[in-house]
Amino acid sequence: MTLPDPKRTATVNIGAQPKSSAYERAKRGPLAVSAQQLKEGSSNLPSWKDRSGVQQSFLDVRAPQWYLNTRALLERNFQYEEPIATCAAGLTISIDEAQSIITQAINVAEHKIGLKFQLANNSNAKYPRSPKDPCVKLLAEKIALRLDALAQHSPALVEEGVFTYISNVQKTNRLVLTDASQAPNLRKWMVLIRKLQCEDLSIRIVGFLVKGVRINLDQQLKLLNLSRATPIHWVNAHNQNSRSALNHLAIDIVCRLDRKKAPIVLSSEAFRYAMAVAAIAQIWREPKYQEPKTLSPTKHNRQTFDVPAVVQESLFS
Repeated sequence: MTLPDPKRTATVNIGAQPKSSAYERAKRGPLAVSAQQLKEGSSNLPSWKDRSGVQQSFLDVRAPQWYLNTRALLERNFQYEEPIATCAAGLTISIDEAQSIITQAINVAEHKIGLKFQLANNSNAKYPRSPKDPCVKLLAEKIALRLDALAQHSPALVEEGVFTYISNVQKTNRLVLTDASQAPNLRKWMVLIRKLQCEDLSIRIVGFLVKGVRINLDQQLKLLNLSRATPIHWVNAHNQNSRSALNHLAIDIVCRLDRKKAPIVLSSEAFRYAMAVAAIAQIWREPKYQEPKTLSPTKHNRQTFDVPAVVQESLFS
């Protein structure tokens, strides 16, 4: 399967378009606000009455246009069944570009990251629905802004990091090291996380317990260039009858959210969503030089992106 150039015409048909616009009938819905703010070039901030729980550091976030356009297009087309031509006109993008985003979303949904995608109302196609919690939504915009800045200076790092994530992320939002051959890509992915320099995100290393038993994971930590002193968050393995999980090490991206009673640390849905949108928009590619991406089947008959190798020294300098 070939991922199309976002500037070229896509050929996918995701289902018959409705005669009337569900989006127009939902003028008071959240996407109506998004469309208006897209015209103003600003972030989709919550109303003042909803801002009490929003961290102050998020209030000045202005998400990049590719993020806002992709988010609004996916929800207007997939959720509200808005015709692509109408969406494109409302977002002031070409029909070809809008159609290509839809195609990319369908292709990305075939990967492991698509396990949490929503089904479209008018077809079996799936898409990432944006977070509804104001704090999570604004954190996703902040991550998108950092990804955008990094992609301008290190496009290869962002490309390979995003593809590693969407091809390997579990439903728990974790990436799991089960074999030494996975270590190089996971190391590069962690470099991407660190270079984002997002103080609201952090890497959490996860180990697995089987019937209360755990083993020393020093070798796995070494494969990822992590110190033996790295804190490990221990959780029960999903399958308590298999000891193989004892040798696995997972990487979780967590965020700290301020709540009324006390701050809480959660596996970051905002990060998952921002990475999905970045993969759909392919933010690392300069429009003049975009070439189709190819997908190649794996031994498990899953599909994974065929990503060109990046010189390791440039990633760890």
